[in-house]
Amino acid sequence: MAGISFDLILARCSGLPASIRRQILLIATAILLPLLASTPFFLLAAQNQEVKNNADSAYFISDEIMKGLMFLKNRSRSNEIVFTLPATSRLIPAFSGNTVVWGHWAMSVDRQERESWFANLIDNPGHLDDDQRGREFWGIGIQYVFADGELKQELDQNPQAWRFILDEANVVFENDSVRIYQHRNK
Repeated sequence: MAGISFDLILARCSGLPASIRRQILLIATAILLPLLASTPFFLLAAQNQEVKNNADSAYFISDEIMKGLMFLKNRSRSNEIVFTLPATSRLIPAFSGNTVVWGHWAMSVDRQERESWFANLIDNPGHLDDDQRGREFWGIGIQYVFADGELKQELDQNPQAWRFILDEANVVFENDSVRIYQHRNK
């Protein structure tokens, strides 16, 4: 916008005497230069904040999440299935070697069915009782729940909605950012 405005000012000044044109250009430069410079500074500050916030571990893996991943690597077998949110699911196979419910989006041919299945389990509890929901969740072979970020927050804030999972699991690892549950095989 500032560049277009500056171009319009230049076009209008072309017919004016040189001294007036020079004054207008100096004033326009004094006004528009800070506008031109502020956009890159704003974008740089916004991107810097995004990196600091590290949403979905997109830029770096925190030490606490890495400790959880190393716990899985040392404690579990690679064929044991881990349930976590999709953002963390991309890290687990790489760092702990486990299979995950939410594979990479481009490699999960049934991702939409899995999302519908899980949404139905969580958001529509009336169609099944908690025992049936627990059997359906754990019955697909899930052995661990890796709770970090939004999932950990949801489990902490609304444990009643998740009791069909939590009632059949033990906490086997916990720090400030991660809680790992293991299924109690009955």
